[in-house]
Order: sequence, then structure tokens, then C-alpha cells
Amino acid sequence: MKIYIYHKNQCDPKRCTALKMGKLNMAKIIKDYRKIPRRALLLDPYSKTPVSIEDRDIIEKYGILALDCSWQHHLVCMLRQQL
Repeated sequence: MKIYIYHKNQCDPKRCTALKMGKLNMAKIIKDYRKIPRRALLLDPYSKTPVSIEDRDIIEKYGILALDCSWQHHLVCMLRQQL
């Protein structure tokens, strides 16, 4: 399974789980929004529907995308990422 993390550099790098995942090759860190895979499944904490078995084909083919940004700015990040 491919895991992508769009990282906004708004956190302490020493404590950042996303950067640790990138160093361990568990996820690909993306810092330029233009390089985000367009059909990856975006994890949204406000979604009404949870990730389910029906999403399996999309996840296997395109991967999962998480946004790593400050909770103070997360709505702006979500609105700008019209994936």
C-alpha cells in the first residue's frame, strides 16, 4: 500500500511522526502540492463516511494521502487541496 503525506512544515521536526515515517520509508513525504497523486484516497477527519472495504481498489491502485499541517491551519489546507 502506498502512503503519501503532504507535509506543510508547520510542526517540530524532532517530534513529527510523518517525517519519521518518511525516514523509515513507510511513507512518501510530499512538500509540493503539485506532486500529490490526484486519485489517492484523502484521509479527512471530518468525513461522514469512514474508510471501508469498498475503498480497497482505490487504495491499492492509487494509495492513501494524509495532510500533515497545524490544526490551527487545517481548514485552509483542506479547502486548498481540491483533490
